[in-house]
Amino acid sequence: MKKKVLAISAVLAVAAIVLSAGTFAYFSDTDTATNTFTLGKVDIELIETDHLGNAFQQNQKLMPGDAKTTAVPKEVTVKVDDASEDAYVWVEILIPSDLYGSKTDAHESNNALHYNQFVNFLQGYTSNSTNPNAITASGVYAADHQWTVLKYIDEVTVNNKSYSRLRTTHKDIVKAGKTTSPAMSQVYLDDDVKYEDGKYMIPVVTEGTDTITSYKQYTGDWEIVVNAYGVQADGLADVDAAVAAYKE
Repeated sequence: MKKKVLAISAVLAVAAIVLSAGTFAYFSDTDTATNTFTLGKVDIELIETDHLGNAFQQNQKLMPGDAKTTAVPKEVTVKVDDASEDAYVWVEILIPSDLYGSKTDAHESNNALHYNQFVNFLQGYTSNSTNPNAITASGVYAADHQWTVLKYIDEVTVNNKSYSRLRTTHKDIVKAGKTTSPAMSQVYLDDDVKYEDGKYMIPVVTEGTDTITSYKQYTGDWEIVVNAYGVQADGLADVDAAVAAYKE
């Protein structure tokens, strides 16, 4: 009898402890944080000047002859705005398709309208140059001045005109507030272009060769369209990834 009473007493004691646990008071607190975000942006500026830093003037005359003396200065740089995110940038130039007839990188010498990149000056184009800064450029810019060689991409149509599209990319990230070295430097006329009987005649070359096979009349515009692009650097591995990620 005494053992049963003890057992019952023990059970009641456990039950009392379990029931009393619900009456305990715990120290607690609540805190709330409101997170406010601002949107980042990429803001770039395309800058075109002559070799002295003056604003580029439209409708300059192209003349045949040695490019070192007849080329029209056109230095193209890209500035990333002070309030912008750091960015990868690239430049595309559009040349009327008939004036860029070769459609290859290897035979660009046969085109009727040409360009030079600033890297041409850094690689020995300095003597007798029309660019007064060319001789000292190698002391200012890196050996490759960060821009890749302009490459032919494809044919595009803008305002019902056909253009050959070329692209050069800036290898490193451009920081906010910084301006690139020149992506291109000058434009010049091929010395095989002729003006006969009041008509402009441009050379026609055999695709993939350096041979001029004939001439044809050209009545279109003598122009180069320059477009600059920028994409946030954050989250992208390199400029090629930025180009691939870009959406109009």
